[in-house]
Amino acid sequence: MDTMALRNLSYGLLVIGTRDGNRPTGCTVNTVIQVQSEPALITVCVNKNNFTNQCIKTSEGFSVSILSENNSVTGAGEIIGTFGFHSGRDTDKFSSIPYEVTEKWFPVLINGSCGWLECALE
Repeated sequence: MDTMALRNLSYGLLVIGTRDGNRPTGCTVNTVIQVQSEPALITVCVNKNNFTNQCIKTSEGFSVSILSENNSVTGAGEIIGTFGFHSGRDTDKFSSIPYEVTEKWFPVLINGSCGWLECALE
């Protein structure tokens, strides 16, 4: 994780990525806040009834893809529509969205983000 990505956190939309077993899943959120810098600690607001929340607990971690400010070029409408208006219970949200996985196998967006974080539950 590049801790310089923490400087890109601001109010806006972000994609939280995690996994349901070996299948990537995630959702959009608008609240990720840096709590302290050393060691790096953030807080994330995810609806407790959200499928992604359940998967974060099971996988004990998640990623944060920070969506770019200039998202008209990056297909942000597709990203927001996919991750914000469908449930990962019955939709493979990453099937049409290019992504790579972090060291702990959490998905991060390749296009449309200006940075990402890999996080473990504390």
